[in-house]
Amino acid sequence: MAVCMGSHPSYERFALAASSLLLDAGAVPFERDDWGRTALHWAAFLGLTDVAQLLLLRGQQWAEREAAQDSDAPAIPPLQEFQARCGCDKAGNTALHLAARHRREGVLHLFLRADPPLRVRNRAGQLAAHAAALGGCQACLTLVLAPPECWQHHTAPWPRARASPEPPPENVGRLTALTHPTLGALRGAEAGPVLWDEAGKRVALGDLLRVHDWSYVRGIQRACEDLPDPGVVGGPTEGRGVARVALLDFDVHHGNGTEACVVRAAPSLQRVPFSTPYSEGTFPVYKPWLDADDKDNIFFASVQGFGPKAEGMNAYVYPGSGATGDNRIADDAARSAAGIAEDPDAEFLPTGEDSVGAAPPSAPRVIDVGIGGPGTKVALWRRSWRDKIIPALVNFRPDFIFISAGFDAHRKDEINFRYIGVTERDFEWLTDQLVQVANLCCHGRIVSVLEGGYRIQGGKVSAFSRSVAAHVRALADDHRMEWDPKAAEVGRAGGGVEMG
Repeated sequence: MAVCMGSHPSYERFALAASSLLLDAGAVPFERDDWGRTALHWAAFLGLTDVAQLLLLRGQQWAEREAAQDSDAPAIPPLQEFQARCGCDKAGNTALHLAARHRREGVLHLFLRADPPLRVRNRAGQLAAHAAALGGCQACLTLVLAPPECWQHHTAPWPRARASPEPPPENVGRLTALTHPTLGALRGAEAGPVLWDEAGKRVALGDLLRVHDWSYVRGIQRACEDLPDPGVVGGPTEGRGVARVALLDFDVHHGNGTEACVVRAAPSLQRVPFSTPYSEGTFPVYKPWLDADDKDNIFFASVQGFGPKAEGMNAYVYPGSGATGDNRIADDAARSAAGIAEDPDAEFLPTGEDSVGAAPPSAPRVIDVGIGGPGTKVALWRRSWRDKIIPALVNFRPDFIFISAGFDAHRKDEINFRYIGVTERDFEWLTDQLVQVANLCCHGRIVSVLEGGYRIQGGKVSAFSRSVAAHVRALADDHRMEWDPKAAEVGRAGGGVEMG
């Protein structure tokens, strides 16, 4: 934790001083965290050259003392012995792998002078040289939008009652954990090179009317009186080359609101009773994205916890929808043409339990994966993306990917009733997979919008902050790798999923 504090530039000196103090007090430099990483791994990952130099120096002294006490030990240079003891994290990466992958030039120069283990391969079969090549050498900037209006996002009077019918509470405090000028997790080097936009721009009224009814917007306009006339703003003709849009949701709660908007993009009829001699009638219901062909231009997928909050309870994890289903599973012509198998092990077939709600085959494609619980289901969560959703996404060939990024499925988050139980490593893995799809299909175009996440205790080192930082880091990573179905085939053949 002392080393990780150095992820923010203003705390680099503290990280060095704290690490030195702890080592003087007898701290063991080989202790590992949940990722299997030592302090040296994190110093390499964060580019803390001074901390890495301190650890190498103290590690060499430790190895010399060990060798002096054991005269029968093989003669291994002390510095090499220390690096060997630090070893690999759970993804098989040495500290050298991490420094190379994330372009930490100062640490790399330091390691290379220390005769590091160059021939060690990680679980993906990569040497440190491969990691350096994958890391690329071109600067990449990811834009972080944080307008001040976000701080005013209260969905109900504070505090919200915590009765069972209520949705998860609002958590504006998560913004402090992420964006605080000196303590925010996204302000440090770990999140990667990012640009900040905290000014914000007003949305065009024509775009606002695509998601809200005029009667609702007009009421707000009467109160504000500063919105432009809807007749002079652009509408769906301003797509700028974006037609096929994919929306992906990995919040622990089902994205039922987004799904409802997606379903309404296709024309349908709503039957409404009348108090007239005619008894009843029908009304068209239609909120298009582009035109009548929207069913082929929108893709939505959501993976969430689905089941009772605890054994024997009638109350389900909010909102109670999201059973596994696919409203276009029978329409396999495009998937056959693309040649990418979806759900090859038939693990994610519709359950028949309120599958995909009211999404008919005539609507845009909607895929839901409801993961049961309580209990940790990390491998299942990864397989749902690797084997079902990502192949379907690639077959869809989006022009743009939109992520609803919720981090409340983390195993340390208490709002999820112990459903799913992933960690920041899993969020980073998924984000990297989606970046690879974007590189393949849509020139890397991705927008991610923050949703859930409640475990903010600990600030920048909290489960929530670490997860968001891992997500943004993967978005900002300047690699050009494209998604390859062979990697998924290798994972299935090995009987598991890549856990790097």
